[in-house]
Amino acid sequence: QRQMCIRDRPYAGWSLFVGGMYGSGKTTILGDMLAYEQKRGKVAYVMVPQEGDADKGGWRSIAGMGITEAYLVETYDDLKDLLAKFRKDRYQAVGVDQLCGVATLIRLKLLGENRMPNTTLKRNEYGEINAEFCSFVREWNNSVHYSMMVAPTDITSKDDQTGQQPSMQD
Repeated sequence: QRQMCIRDRPYAGWSLFVGGMYGSGKTTILGDMLAYEQKRGKVAYVMVPQEGDADKGGWRSIAGMGITEAYLVETYDDLKDLLAKFRKDRYQAVGVDQLCGVATLIRLKLLGENRMPNTTLKRNEYGEINAEFCSFVREWNNSVHYSMMVAPTDITSKDDQTGQQPSMQD
């Protein structure tokens, strides 16, 4: 065992992951957290294409809670740029809707297309994606004081590639 000094951590806040069924209130919980933390500093809502677009998506309920800063990220590079902005401008809290979509953005960046990764003698795409995903989560956790990420976690949730609910025959 080794004792850690947590007093001097620059962003000693918390990060929280919330998973649940489609329509279970994950985005509402995320919005509540952002609305609460908005009293203490800058907050932002980040949405990926799998969660919606400029016409529909979780941002509608977030806007109804008084959150005015929202981003729709369409590439992993856009997401990384936002992380740098949040760190530089010392955001109080940021929420991501949803984490499965972030994984899709990472696959698109590393593989050039949204497909299942392969492992060969020359390349382990699973390992590359996992390493980048872990790096993203670590960087995200150290970029803002409070962060929350939400994601669907069961078969009734939307498919992260099509945005549709899977049929029971799939």
